[in-house]
Amino acid sequence: MEVQTNNAAIALRQKANLSQRQVAEAIQVEESTLKQWEEGSEVPRLEPWQTLKLTQLYQCTIEDLDRAFRTG
Repeated sequence: MEVQTNNAAIALRQKANLSQRQVAEAIQVEESTLKQWEEGSEVPRLEPWQTLKLTQLYQCTIEDLDRAFRTG
């Protein structure tokens, strides 16, 4: 199975000038988990506080996150 990179999710993180490690630590997941989300091999299952934290880190809306992780 070919892995599809989730360009929209990566773009949000890069626009915020954050590394995978920084984001993973902030939302208390393994860096490998965040990488899988960005590769599109896993779908994020976030707690509400993690979603809020990501919107703060990425300076985006919940809708932006949803679109990024659904569509790549």
